[in-house]
Amino acid sequence: MLEYNEKNNCLVESKYDIKDEAHNAALFTTGNGYFGIRGSFEEFGSLNVQGGFIRGLFDEIVEIPSIYVDNIYMRKYYINELEAKQFEFQDSCINFADILFLRFKIGDSYFYPWEGQILTWVRYIDTNDGSLIREVIWQDERGNKTKFNFKRFASFSNNHHYFITAKVEKMNHDLPITVESGIDTWIKTNGQKKSKLIGEPNQNQYLFSMGEKYNHQSAVSLHTVYSFKADKSYEINDGCYYESQTSTKEKIIEVFKYVSVHITPDLEENESLVEVNNKDMIEMKKTSFEKHYQDHLMAYKTSFDMININLSHKSDDALLKYANYQTLIGIDRYDQVHSLSAKNLTGEKYNQFVWWDAEIFQFPVYLMTNPNAAKNTLMYRYNRLEESKKNAQLEGLKGAKFAFCSSVKGDEKVWAYARHPFMQIHINSDIAYAILMYYRVTKDTRFMIEYGIEMLVEIAKYFISRVTYDKKTDEYYLNQVTGTDEHHPYVNNNSYTNFIVSYIFEETIKWLNSNESVKTRLVVDEILIKQMNQIASKIRKVVTEDGYIPQFDGYFDLKPTLEVTGNGAAKNFQMKQSGLYHESQIIKQPDVIMLFTYIDIPILKSSYEKNWDYYEKMCEASSSLTYPVHAIAAIDHQEYDKFHDYWYKSVAIDIIDSHNEAKLGLHAACIAGGWYSIFRGLFGFKPNIDYLEVNPKYFEYWGEVEIHFIYQGSKVYAQLSKDSLVLKSDGTFRLNYNNKVIHHDKLTMLKLDV
Repeated sequence: MLEYNEKNNCLVESKYDIKDEAHNAALFTTGNGYFGIRGSFEEFGSLNVQGGFIRGLFDEIVEIPSIYVDNIYMRKYYINELEAKQFEFQDSCINFADILFLRFKIGDSYFYPWEGQILTWVRYIDTNDGSLIREVIWQDERGNKTKFNFKRFASFSNNHHYFITAKVEKMNHDLPITVESGIDTWIKTNGQKKSKLIGEPNQNQYLFSMGEKYNHQSAVSLHTVYSFKADKSYEINDGCYYESQTSTKEKIIEVFKYVSVHITPDLEENESLVEVNNKDMIEMKKTSFEKHYQDHLMAYKTSFDMININLSHKSDDALLKYANYQTLIGIDRYDQVHSLSAKNLTGEKYNQFVWWDAEIFQFPVYLMTNPNAAKNTLMYRYNRLEESKKNAQLEGLKGAKFAFCSSVKGDEKVWAYARHPFMQIHINSDIAYAILMYYRVTKDTRFMIEYGIEMLVEIAKYFISRVTYDKKTDEYYLNQVTGTDEHHPYVNNNSYTNFIVSYIFEETIKWLNSNESVKTRLVVDEILIKQMNQIASKIRKVVTEDGYIPQFDGYFDLKPTLEVTGNGAAKNFQMKQSGLYHESQIIKQPDVIMLFTYIDIPILKSSYEKNWDYYEKMCEASSSLTYPVHAIAAIDHQEYDKFHDYWYKSVAIDIIDSHNEAKLGLHAACIAGGWYSIFRGLFGFKPNIDYLEVNPKYFEYWGEVEIHFIYQGSKVYAQLSKDSLVLKSDGTFRLNYNNKVIHHDKLTMLKLDV
């Protein structure tokens, strides 16, 4: 477990423990949105610890699930056992190569942490420059002491570049030091050899095939610079290709390793992968490491300063900076080939598919800190619009049905044996909501006219063909669906889904009525608009007389407790107990409370306080997505201890490994919630099209809090203290504070209500 270190002012791994290797490999992932390089050691890559992933690099693997059904709920409502018998092939991210290989031999002994004796050990992510630092003093079996300083980072100035440096110092001996620098090609994806070397390396360039389905290839070029001169030898051993060079006289040596990586999806038409990669390395070698580092640092600081939040509380500040770093490296700032995955690029769990987490939990953070990068995630969806229309046609429906589980093509990749995801049609309204949120924050009319409205219309067509009309109640129903709470599939009128569908229909109608040229281009007639109007106003949205929102039809008729039966196999499917959830009100994660926190839409006659008090008790939080939602709800109700508890669980979920799976990859959406629960919760910011609503709450435990974001083209700095909220910006906009609209002109100080 990482702990706060006051000397380094960050979270550190203060000792080496072999049992923590896989866990901490995920925690120490470095990247830039294109790369994700897990934190295995330079000197040795352990299977299932090492991992090098590239955004959008997919192929097909054999994935055989271990499924045990031990109660009625699992058999009837959760697992399709017939499909499980047939299921075998699945898309997955591909572990392309271990580029970290940099090994040191001191005299006759190789430096390995599990050999000899570790005298001192510190490893941490330095969020000041986005690098992974490791400082070690190692003693071999003969008592010879050597000091190692490792530093590595993925470049923010060039997505395709990765750098590793090491400084080695002899402390009480004069033994020769042999450096071995190269690449480990014996890596696997889900236990399978998908990345395969093509031919023999040429001038330190390695070409790999990535599988037979998409026929992607990767090219890796290496270049190592040494602070000493000696003859090189080239060797191959156990799948590792490397050059070897020995220093005999120098007390201190330094090594600088350059890595350039490209894959076939990076290429323009008629470009050669080998030539592009080779040319890039030639240019890399012309520039010193220090210049590469300074270029990276400048680009990195620009990005990190926007997503950074400063807390006066030192250990929480270090924890948040770590979490925000992992959020920052989760998005490719320049590409639309892929979007945001549930584990970022930190592991193979969930195959790096794109889920609803992307638009609802991750997208808002990028939207407020880097709207251009956020737009790429929406363009990823637009580029899969045609495939989404095919998804709808397969169900006999119109419009576009976006895949609940999407990889690179846009066809549905959800595991066939799981019943509930196919009914989670809220993914479509989630994407539509993100499109509308994007416009509220950016006022990017061009995007909306060229791309956004078209997606909104196709999503609307899907829901129009999906609803059923009940003459008796004069309402439209969405039956046989699953909300975000996967404990309750096969329900009718999930409130989370229905409320958002109503909202996006209303907003889509506004856009169409104000853009006649778009209506003509998209062949939208008055019949379609009338249907949308009717559904928007008449889709079933229940609020009881005393202000409660039932999660779905019949929810309040279920038992308030959970009957437990079975041998616990359900825990493998994000259930805290093997229970009959279909008979119980116990939920996996918030549905209704999402409407008051992450989804800001008007809900008339409802009581936020009553629903929060009720549903918090019913939520078993077996999904990590619970924590940031509950953090916002807690601070909205000025429950400060609860707020901090849920916030901490959001940002520290993988450090404390509360869900016992951090080694498989980080909970990216939950971690991103650490930032958003401060922006939306503590500061109370709600971006609207006409103004920025603000409802700040001072949290004494943290003291002064500082945040940066972008709103409608203005870069904003906000400082929250005990008495006031100060906003500074390079532009003007309107604020809504205490239901009063205020014109903000570059500097505004709001006195807090005590």
